[in-house]
Amino acid sequence: MKYRNLNIAIIILTLIVSINNISFSEDILSQTKAIANNYIDKYKILCGSSNPLPIIGTSPTGVGPIVKFKWIKSLDTLTNIWSVISPNDTLSQYQPPNPGSFQNFYKRIVISDGFSDTSNVCVVKVIPGSTNFSANTINPPIQNIHIGVIPSPFNGTQVTGGTLIDPIKYIWLKSQDPNFTTTYPATEGTYQNQNLTFTEGADTTYYYNRFAYILLPTSELACISYSNLVKVLLIDTNVIMSPDTIICSGMGTVLIGNTEINYTYQWQFLDGTTWINIFGATNANYHPINITALTKYRRIVTSNGLPVIISNVITVHVNPAITNNSIWNSTQNICSGLSGAVLLGLSPNGGNNIYQYAWYYSNNQTNWTLNTGPSTINYYSSTAVYNTMYFVRVIQSGVCIDTSIVVAVTPIVVTAVATSPILICGNQGTLDATPVTTGNGWWTAPPGVTFTTPDSLYNSEISIPAFTTNSYSYSLYWHVQDFSCKDSVAVSVIFYHTINTPNAGIDIYLTNENSVAMDATPPPFGTGYWSVFIGGASFVYTNDAHTVASSILSGENIFRWTVTNGPCLPQHDDVKITVTNSNIPEGFSPNGDGVNDYFEVAGIDNYPGSEFIVFNRWGIEVYRKKVYDNKWDGKTLNGIVLPEDTYFYLLKFDENETQKGYIVLKR
Repeated sequence: MKYRNLNIAIIILTLIVSINNISFSEDILSQTKAIANNYIDKYKILCGSSNPLPIIGTSPTGVGPIVKFKWIKSLDTLTNIWSVISPNDTLSQYQPPNPGSFQNFYKRIVISDGFSDTSNVCVVKVIPGSTNFSANTINPPIQNIHIGVIPSPFNGTQVTGGTLIDPIKYIWLKSQDPNFTTTYPATEGTYQNQNLTFTEGADTTYYYNRFAYILLPTSELACISYSNLVKVLLIDTNVIMSPDTIICSGMGTVLIGNTEINYTYQWQFLDGTTWINIFGATNANYHPINITALTKYRRIVTSNGLPVIISNVITVHVNPAITNNSIWNSTQNICSGLSGAVLLGLSPNGGNNIYQYAWYYSNNQTNWTLNTGPSTINYYSSTAVYNTMYFVRVIQSGVCIDTSIVVAVTPIVVTAVATSPILICGNQGTLDATPVTTGNGWWTAPPGVTFTTPDSLYNSEISIPAFTTNSYSYSLYWHVQDFSCKDSVAVSVIFYHTINTPNAGIDIYLTNENSVAMDATPPPFGTGYWSVFIGGASFVYTNDAHTVASSILSGENIFRWTVTNGPCLPQHDDVKITVTNSNIPEGFSPNGDGVNDYFEVAGIDNYPGSEFIVFNRWGIEVYRKKVYDNKWDGKTLNGIVLPEDTYFYLLKFDENETQKGYIVLKR
């Protein structure tokens, strides 16, 4: 009860603005730079032996997280003698006692972070000659009333007390809440009278309270007394509990009323000044649909011979439907990978003329996501678009909502594709790009590169002046553009000098050797390398024109010197290396004993073009044999046996290799 009474006291202070003159003194006794706004009530006026209301203080500013309050008291303000009446951790408000025939003065000290501040002075005093209020009682405490019936007056006792100079005044308050959390003056009668008289029939249950108070000449409120709680209880009600509402044109609403046993219902709407029954609307609740204009509704209830009970009136306000929710550029193309799509929305009409916009996007027109950017009439894309995106604009104005048509933003995909690097032999060649199906494409080249065909061809031909270096490199670009969308790709073009005719050197004949220094001509352009075409060998350095070939196989070997340079067709030249592993004896004994009877040259069968010639000591030819077959038995071609002696020979392996020596013939 005390909390309800405190709420009511606060209500009184709010309602009686002219009476509530509790203020705070600007005369602050002491104050530091750190703490401010330390004010307390200026007056607390009492009647008789009643207890005063608490002294309320403001919330100080300039304080830290820990704030302490100390209250001090003095019997007067002239001697400036103050005593502490509370510890440092007291609350920010203080409940003073009744001072009796004296008056007391109070101040509040705020302490925080080593600083302190002292408030203004509050005086607590008793009105001289006043007595406590007599009983403040209202009768009857409760009235049970049918809807529309005017309640009987509430009669209040004559409150005495105070002084003759300061008369007692009254105020009536009412609320639908017994705790008076929401309240207003009782308009059923003159609410400053001792009694409360009703002039209208009851339409719901209400609670009432009467307050007695004294208003001092100084406009200060003093000596408050509140009565017992009384109420008017509606025992048969017809209440539409749904509040007044606002809908969008063409929508409906739900009107819900209370229900009682044996009630018969009929819903009505107001047509100008006449209430018209709504056909079929005979249930406790009503769901009107397709409302296009402001309409008032009420419910008529009859039951068991009671008078007709008319409900409260519910008004359905109607906002016109939103129109013109259109997007000016309903289809839009934008370069793939770029942002900046702009969807321009037309200005809508309807609703309550205050519009809120929300844009949603989707990639499949099924799952929609709210754009978290600014909600404006237009949409500005801040993200890159790679696939077709769909957008809608949702407008809300009051209770009206409308969704625009779907708008598509389609990316224009432009991709420049070209082969890179392009390798060209010589100073003329052809570029290679993917042909353009839409839009156009063209090449750009640095100085020194000439287009011998139009540079807009994907396979444009180019040339450069003759050059004397091994290669030249250039960076060209293939550009593709469709509308304002453009893409470019860099292409590296390398020109390689043509290959000069290679020279592997002269043929070489080796006897009883299997290694030799090669003697090819180093290429002025490109690089060369050795390989075995016929036979076999090992090269110390394959890419050295003058390398050494070792482990050469006996007989005829062909080694190839090949020169390459980038894309140029390789060129080669061959050199023949013939190895003869011949072991020509210095003599033989053709005596028919089966041992060393023939002059045999090892490996001679590897030389099909050989020729063997024998001379005596006087230089006379005694034997000649082409394609020597190791069959000379010390006789002439005519079969004459040659005597023992020393002979000379000439052995031609082929046209390029010949060996001379002597032979001792001994029988």
